[in-house]
Amino acid sequence: MYYDIFIKFIPFIFFIGYYLTYGSKNNIHPISQRMTLFFVIIMAICMGMYPTIEFTDKYNYEKLYFTLYLNVPWIEFKDAGWQGFVWGCTKIFGENSDLFFLFVSFIYAISYYIFGIHHFGKKYCGYFTIMAFGCLAFIGYGVNTIRSGFALALLLLALSLEKKTYIKALLAFLAIKIHLSMAIPVMFFIIAFFIKKNK
Repeated sequence: MYYDIFIKFIPFIFFIGYYLTYGSKNNIHPISQRMTLFFVIIMAICMGMYPTIEFTDKYNYEKLYFTLYLNVPWIEFKDAGWQGFVWGCTKIFGENSDLFFLFVSFIYAISYYIFGIHHFGKKYCGYFTIMAFGCLAFIGYGVNTIRSGFALALLLLALSLEKKTYIKALLAFLAIKIHLSMAIPVMFFIIAFFIKKNK
């Protein structure tokens, strides 16, 4: 309970620290890259080490991890991409599921950071990162509905690439294979790409 409250208030702590430093001045000062990266790393560690509570989604993901680690067939998850990813992680991390959750959490958090740099530039990436991480859904996707959060992370990485069309398409495809709901934003992105008339 206390851990849950703590992790949700981390973005506000960083924002208050920034406000106390620059809030009294009229100009918008960029948040330093070091501070932004430090914030991203802290959030990733906190989400990755979020306690596993019985009968929650994370508990089921941990159950899947050890099932695949022991090479027992698993039929509950329909999205084969996620099973393949988790199976691959069991070969790297072995029986240490904590490292698996930390790895997933880092990919999830860093993808927002890369997306922020691409769309808002290095100067204002910090603002986007704090606001995105401060949203209630962000932590929920990071510690509970991890599979959909990870798929969204891959999609954000795809949208952060400009000229690397093949890698973008591959990441979008993997996002859909991990969680089928990602097909909806991908479909609308494709439609928007071909429609040239703004009106």
